[in-house]
Amino acid sequence: MINDKQSISSYVNTRIQNNYLINYGTTDHHSNGIKQTMFYLLYFIISHALDDGNTVLVLKNTPVADKPYQAWQKSVIDFTTTYLNGYLADTLEIDDILKQIDEYQNDNHALQACIAQAQQALKSSYDKSLLLNPIKSDTNSIMHAHYKNHLSDILLWLLRFYFYGQHRLNGDLTAFINGLDYQCFFTNHIEHQDKPIVVYHAGDKAYFWLGRIYKAEKALLTQLQKISQSPVSPISLGSLNPSLSTEQKQAINTIANHAFSLIIGGPGTGKTFTIAQIVKAIYQSQSSDDSFALALVAPTGKAAQRMAESLQSALQGSSDITLPEPMTIHRLLGMGMRGVPRFHKTNPLPYEMIIVDEASMFGVELATLLLMAVKCGTRVILLGDAHQLSAVDAGAVLADLCRLQMCQNALVRLTQSKRFNSTSGVGRLASFINEDKIHDIGSVLSLIHEETQLSFIDIAKSSLSGVALEEFYQTLTLPYMTDKQTLSFFAFTKYIRHNFYRQTDDEKYQTVKQLMTTFNDYRILTASHLSYWGDNKINDYIRHAHREFLGLPPMQAHYSPWYHGRVVMVLKNRYDLGLFNGDIGICLQSGKKANELSVYFLANELHSFSVGVLDDDMITTAYAMTVHKSQGSEFTNVAVVFHEDNARLLSKELIYTAITRAKNSVSIYSSEKALMQAVNGPTIRQTGLTI
Repeated sequence: MINDKQSISSYVNTRIQNNYLINYGTTDHHSNGIKQTMFYLLYFIISHALDDGNTVLVLKNTPVADKPYQAWQKSVIDFTTTYLNGYLADTLEIDDILKQIDEYQNDNHALQACIAQAQQALKSSYDKSLLLNPIKSDTNSIMHAHYKNHLSDILLWLLRFYFYGQHRLNGDLTAFINGLDYQCFFTNHIEHQDKPIVVYHAGDKAYFWLGRIYKAEKALLTQLQKISQSPVSPISLGSLNPSLSTEQKQAINTIANHAFSLIIGGPGTGKTFTIAQIVKAIYQSQSSDDSFALALVAPTGKAAQRMAESLQSALQGSSDITLPEPMTIHRLLGMGMRGVPRFHKTNPLPYEMIIVDEASMFGVELATLLLMAVKCGTRVILLGDAHQLSAVDAGAVLADLCRLQMCQNALVRLTQSKRFNSTSGVGRLASFINEDKIHDIGSVLSLIHEETQLSFIDIAKSSLSGVALEEFYQTLTLPYMTDKQTLSFFAFTKYIRHNFYRQTDDEKYQTVKQLMTTFNDYRILTASHLSYWGDNKINDYIRHAHREFLGLPPMQAHYSPWYHGRVVMVLKNRYDLGLFNGDIGICLQSGKKANELSVYFLANELHSFSVGVLDDDMITTAYAMTVHKSQGSEFTNVAVVFHEDNARLLSKELIYTAITRAKNSVSIYSSEKALMQAVNGPTIRQTGLTI
């Protein structure tokens, strides 16, 4: 958190030095101090709203039934209080402090004493939290002093915000907006301005953006309209595949006649198969002397790779078609180390068609960079599932585009799933979750209990004791250890341990392929990395269980983390090695000695790397993974772990994405409270694209 504080302060100071802000404290100290406070507080809140995926902060000028202040004040107070309480041992009694401010509003001395007392109480609570959390207390004392001062500053900003808004502006949002410092805020007339915070006030609402995010959203909409209106020659389709559904034929016709297309559908609805028919039609219409510049891209390297594999599979029998190498959007744009793209508005991409898969993972800034680099006449096709998790970065571009009026003629929804339908257990639960209404726990559990493909295990009791928690981990691990039909994953790794290195290259390819298939029969998905319910703790337990199963000595701190059978995931793109973020590899004994280990990755061919090549910051153990990392993948059976410790992350998109990774069955390990938070969680991020 200190980094947040430092970045805000340094940003403001920089702008003061460059005469973007007035020199506070020179004339009207009180007035300018208030303005500075407003800037600090709003910049802090908007920045953290971005971390939660929201591109805009919306404040409403409406009364609140149980509070003396307005909704716009409550939004700021609630957000800030929640943030502060996350670092404190005791809950900050903010309402009591605000009542004291009301009482002392005309007594400056008493008011200052009240604020100082509140700041001291906060610091004491922070110190108390260190005594209760040995892990947190390991951080050096200097850092903790910074944390305390950071939290104290935020509380000061909040109390000044309340005093100013409530007792000088009488809770009037319009007066608040009008009183902002126009030298650092830019209100309503938003053209050709360089401002750190942009404000748009309309009716009873005010919208706040960071300046760069506002510019990105505005540029995206402008460029999208330009692309959509670009003239393109219709694609000659010829005779279409007779297995195509009516929806798929509609999608193909839309792509054939529009420069911009949105093809939306859940897992197994045939998005890739539909695109394959368009690609096939284009290549078949080309003469031998013609060339067609096609780009296959996705937000992540793994997603791009899976896209190419799926397209190639859909094009079986079309041996004359050679697909281009898939790329990440960063690679397509030629993004350098400084994040500056080589391709942009004045140097556009040299492609006639750009197909983007997993577009739900689009953040607004990355989407803007891509569309700005599209030349006139290029077809752009976005594929994705609008119900899945949005991007880790800010924005919900795909969901927003589906709601924009300008995109409706280019939008086709595919609803018929071949992976599962609405009458299957997984399909029924997916449809149930996406219903636009609040569900009660009874109806959720009733649906789950009706379906043999679904199960719910209440883990509330697991937190009561170490024994219960151990049983929970054992239950999660069991499918990796036992399988009634074939060798389990653990048993498979044990079976090949001492003979894998003797196999030929072809035999190794087949062995790793079978091993990967076995591993994909079951996967554990979590909401977060952290807490006892995150993938870090679960992976630690399974690692020890796997080593014990293989007869290996227990893990020691000074031991190498590598062992035969360890499953790992790549955390960042390594184009030099041909490895991408999200790739799964398995460590196997590649020589006669136990410490001769290599990690094997399977794409179109088998790749192996000595464990010494893969740094610790490049990979992580991956028996379990977060739901975010699972996007674009599918597994036979899935275990989903949710807990209220990760309440901030629980949403409809999260549980929908998790359960739709399964082809057969889903086991939900959760408390009833966490399950309901997920099922009834918010589904729409606050963004500026649809304002």
